[in-house]
Amino acid sequence: MAVAHAAIAFAALFQTSADRWTKHKLHVELVLCPFFAKTGACRYGDRCGRVHERPVFSKTLLLSHMYIPVNSSEATSSEATPSLSKEQRTAFETFCEDVLTELSKYGKIDSFNVCANLSEHLFGNVIIIYSNELEAARALKAVHGRYYDGRKVIAELSPLTDLRVGKCQQFDSGLCSRGPYCNFLHIIPFG
Repeated sequence: MAVAHAAIAFAALFQTSADRWTKHKLHVELVLCPFFAKTGACRYGDRCGRVHERPVFSKTLLLSHMYIPVNSSEATSSEATPSLSKEQRTAFETFCEDVLTELSKYGKIDSFNVCANLSEHLFGNVIIIYSNELEAARALKAVHGRYYDGRKVIAELSPLTDLRVGKCQQFDSGLCSRGPYCNFLHIIPFG
């Protein structure tokens, strides 16, 4: 019984799983990764001690690392809310129009979002929410593995259903203390 209590204490300490002892066997209840559920990405990737539940059906499509800023000064900015120069804004809007034009061929897009985060797991992620699962699946099949601007497009269905849960509220008000390395979504305004 001491082993069971040690396992429970260890799990509680690291919060990786909820362990319990039943009939002399150790059972592990896996815990979902809250960051993956909220943002569609986790800084630990596949090494995370929690479960990354990848949906089979979803209205949300995630294009990983698709948007690359125009120049390195934008990418090294430490401002909480990056201000884009006229050249950067023009390049960003051109990128958005290109991607929206292509992805709207597969269905009605309810939401189109580009991450401004500089952390590796969120950098350049594009999050598209379609009106239904079939349209997202059709877009996934069409764009995954294609090339855009010389880079391979990595597309996957995402567990995100409501971006308000994963968006950094401080970023929207311009006060994010973590800056561009925040683990919540910093969405670049478009339009």
